[in-house]
Amino acid sequence: GKIIDVNVSDRKCLFRFQALDTQLDDSQLEWVPWDLIRDQPPPAPADFRPKERGVVEVRVQAQPDEPHSWWQARVMMIKGDFCKVRYLGWDQGSDDVVDLADVRPSTGMPPRDRPMCAKHEYGLVGGMHSWLLQQCEQGTVTRELLSDVVRRAGLYSMLLIKPEPKITLIGFERPLSKARLMLDIHVKHQAELSRLHQEREALLQRRERLELSVREEVEVPREMLGLVIGKGGKHINHVKEATGVFSISTPPVGVEPPVVVIVGPSREAVAKAREMIDFGEVDLNVTPAAASRLLANSQEALRDLEERAGVVRASLVRNNRCLRLVGTRVSLEQAQLVVELELSYMENYESQQSELRKLSNATRRLPGGAAVVAAVTGAHGGGSA
Repeated sequence: GKIIDVNVSDRKCLFRFQALDTQLDDSQLEWVPWDLIRDQPPPAPADFRPKERGVVEVRVQAQPDEPHSWWQARVMMIKGDFCKVRYLGWDQGSDDVVDLADVRPSTGMPPRDRPMCAKHEYGLVGGMHSWLLQQCEQGTVTRELLSDVVRRAGLYSMLLIKPEPKITLIGFERPLSKARLMLDIHVKHQAELSRLHQEREALLQRRERLELSVREEVEVPREMLGLVIGKGGKHINHVKEATGVFSISTPPVGVEPPVVVIVGPSREAVAKAREMIDFGEVDLNVTPAAASRLLANSQEALRDLEERAGVVRASLVRNNRCLRLVGTRVSLEQAQLVVELELSYMENYESQQSELRKLSNATRRLPGGAAVVAAVTGAHGGGSA
């Protein structure tokens, strides 16, 4: 068994039959007087055979529901592989027949005045507690490492407890000091090894992702790089989030031609990301009359065009003879379509207005025609002299 807790004032120890565990079963625990606890003796010699009338120790259950333990007894008779023994310290009781395999040399009882062992709680920080629990549950080398500390330091036991970030050590002062020193070294190096392991796993995952990923290079005009990046990288982050691509890398200053590299999980994701960073600029020549018709209230109409087409910027340049559009290729196509359709409708509208004016003038020349024109055009809010 193993000691997992101590009560110095009562000189008792909480006894359990396992050295390292993460859960305690109350049915397997018992408070035992310190004076009845002995260190585990060395293994019996391979050729050991008890002698009659000699004192030995016998492995037996005191009660059917109790674990096996060792009891001092005197050998009364030996026959074959069995012997009859009489337990020492029992005032009453019959002799017992036991297997010789359950007999070992007697090591005697410990002195009653020997100093009691102590308990020390070793605190764990920086995620080491959860990591140790995980490693022990997986049956990895960490369990062997902790068992090695128990053995080499000479502890009675070491217990890694789930609810609290600590390790409980049971032993005498010198073994406790040695165990703390060993744990300091192990924790320091295991924390570093854990970090390296995590970095290795992350690197392997990213390497595998890169090996299976799609890569595309997009040449972008130098003056458009600011739009590709966005303020504080806002646009690149938006594109990555919207498309699921792994990375979008922009060229250093001075590198020509400026090439943006997109890496993503699929051709579809990369193509979508390319659409969102492929900025350009187009100039649409418009007559002053067309500009006046299309952009009567220039600033408001320009903002409306930006919103409808999704371009970044729309402006009139060259003395209002050119409509300059800046945006992604997709938004530029949409903006050109909007302008084309709007101008087409305006030309159609002007043609209809001109025909209506001619018809109105001709009708007015007829007797009573003026009243007819007034009634029709007034009802529809159109027409002119």
